[in-house]
Amino acid sequence: KTWTYLPWRGISWGGFTYGAYMLNEKTIFVCDALGWTDPRYLWVTFDAGKTNINTGIVVKGLKSGMGCLGNNDIAFMGEWRTEDGGHTWKEMPANSVPGSLGCMGVLAVDMKRGTLFGANGNRLVYSTDKGLTWHQLANVGGSIGDIAYDNESGKIYVTAGYTLYTGYIDFN
Repeated sequence: KTWTYLPWRGISWGGFTYGAYMLNEKTIFVCDALGWTDPRYLWVTFDAGKTNINTGIVVKGLKSGMGCLGNNDIAFMGEWRTEDGGHTWKEMPANSVPGSLGCMGVLAVDMKRGTLFGANGNRLVYSTDKGLTWHQLANVGGSIGDIAYDNESGKIYVTAGYTLYTGYIDFN
């Protein structure tokens, strides 16, 4: 119904803001940079944009924000994960948990089961434990840029480089 302009850095033209995700009506997070090649920092607001907080966290992974089905306190930005609604963030690198491949960006979710789909370079990874551990589902021919999941058919679409990869997911 109502749109409000949120200049994260106070710049009138907006800056370089990516991957915005809204956890609830007041909590929003993004990654933002001063320019195309500058570091992207994780920013959060807990009051619908009245005050914007630069967390100081540099997002090196994908410029993608995503939530977690069934838990509004868990969310992701690039390779970072929060489980307290954006107040603190932990990195999801490979082997952060024994056997986990890590994730550099969560891009899709299975709305029936809550399985998360993400990317780590050219690896399509998935998590069934709300992003604590990541396992390889496939290896594609280049760095993954985006993922879409069809909740009805179980078909997954992955873009990497200039190629679209498709396949079916069956966790049964």
